Amino acid sequence: MPTLSFRIKLVLAMMFIVAGVTATTLFLTSRKINTTYQDLFERQFEAQIETFTEAQELRLEPFSALSKLIAQSPRVIAALRSTNIDAALLYSNSVPDLQAYTDEGPRSPRQPRASYWGFLDARGRTIQPPRGLGLSESGKRFQEQMTFARLAMSSKDKQEIGYTPPPGKDHRGQPHEVIFTKIIDPQAKKVLGALVVGFPLPDQEQRALVKVSRIATGILIGTNIFSKTIPAELLKPVADLVAADVKHGQHAHRDLTVKVGGVPHRVFYTPMNEESEFPTAYQVGLFSLREVFEQEADLQTKVLAFGAAMLLAALVLSLILANGFALPLQMLVRATEEIQRENYDFKVPVRSRDELGKLAESFNRMADGLALRDKYFNVLSMVADKDVADELLKGRIALGGELREVTILFCDIRGFSALTQAMPPQEVIALLNEHMTALTEVVHANGGVVDKFMGDNLMALFGAPKSTPRDAVNAARCAQQMLAERTRLNAGAKHQIAVGIGIATGTVVAGCMGSKERVDYTVLGERVNLGARLCTHAGPMEILLDDATRAKLGEQTAVEQLPALRLKGFTDPVPAWRLG
Repeated sequence: MPTLSFRIKLVLAMMFIVAGVTATTLFLTSRKINTTYQDLFERQFEAQIETFTEAQELRLEPFSALSKLIAQSPRVIAALRSTNIDAALLYSNSVPDLQAYTDEGPRSPRQPRASYWGFLDARGRTIQPPRGLGLSESGKRFQEQMTFARLAMSSKDKQEIGYTPPPGKDHRGQPHEVIFTKIIDPQAKKVLGALVVGFPLPDQEQRALVKVSRIATGILIGTNIFSKTIPAELLKPVADLVAADVKHGQHAHRDLTVKVGGVPHRVFYTPMNEESEFPTAYQVGLFSLREVFEQEADLQTKVLAFGAAMLLAALVLSLILANGFALPLQMLVRATEEIQRENYDFKVPVRSRDELGKLAESFNRMADGLALRDKYFNVLSMVADKDVADELLKGRIALGGELREVTILFCDIRGFSALTQAMPPQEVIALLNEHMTALTEVVHANGGVVDKFMGDNLMALFGAPKSTPRDAVNAARCAQQMLAERTRLNAGAKHQIAVGIGIATGTVVAGCMGSKERVDYTVLGERVNLGARLCTHAGPMEILLDDATRAKLGEQTAVEQLPALRLKGFTDPVPAWRLG
């Protein structure tokens, strides 16, 4: 998988943040709109129900009171007590009171009109009004509605309010409010019959409420809705939805949705006569969500447009920021690579005074410090062995000296004065440089360090400043390779050079020694003097060892014991060995 650059990561992060904020805003806005409108619809519907209930109480109060008075009338009770009910006497005693509220009575703008009224006997059978009272049309409608009215005979209440559908199957017709009042014999305490008065529901109230709240209303009776404000194409789907919901026991459900013609509608309903023996009727409210969704879509479009603009702005800003961040970082990466190549002259441009600018300045100062350190190291490596210089820089060499077991090797040119007596100085220096360079490489190849050059003499250490268990073996092998290297150089050289080598092993003092202004890393001790004396005593192309070195080489190394040597600075003869 390819690695993304810092610039791409920053741009993607900015895009993700803006897209996330836009999506969250859309979600929260849509949710808030839906919740707000739902609360608004519910409050408006509840206000409609409250208004309808108040209007119903005002509308039916006089009829309710009058119905109770008629039901308690001694003449009505007497007419229903007889075995053969005298319909003429029954209706003639009630017509004067009820006729003013019927369609046949005198008109009064303040009073609603009853569309039918009549009496039932104790078994709920219709008592036909006699002819000649002017109640023929009312009696006909009364007969049509009695199927629903008889259901209330089993009610425990003396008076109930019910709702019945309009005649026929006209869903635009007006359902009826029915006042059902039982007639009870006060002496025998039994039901003699009932007075039933029906009034068409006024549609003016529904139309007025629709104008105010934009919620169309209707009455659900059974499986049909009767309304003059709900569109005809919505009557059946809304009725089926509410009826199915009621059938499952949700008698007070207030949040349903039906989609007709691709337009969703919110549906609310509530029971109107839940405790009555009449079939329960429901006040149904319907609100089209077309405008809500149009507003929501318009808001979403605006949010998306704003989000797109912000996304574009964020893209431009992130590219600017990415360039502002990425270019200095790229320069720092390139500078790091140049530092790895030891190109300390490469500098990072300082483009600002912020943190990135300070970082660039710090990096340049670090590069200058590394360049100076490298310069010091190179100079130090020229005046001291590279390993010694490295250990000095790392602080691993104890200033003042320490005791260490070291193998010291001295290599000196035989007859150097006679060889170079007639040479120009430049040629002498060139001869020595070639000789010492070749031997130094041999020393380094065998794990030793060059302690110093003393004219034509080279002093090498094995075991200081770093030591290994094979220091003596490495020194012996180094001496043999020095002779081989010198032989190879002599084969093509103008001047033939022979060397003598002395090797001694033992405990010495190793450390930095000198003055306050200048110190050298070296070793001091009797073993150092012994190595130098053995070198002086060695013949051309000969290697001499002391006893300690011979003991560390083991029996497999070819050596030849020499007679004890009288060496300057040593009282007793010194055992010596020639390395083959």
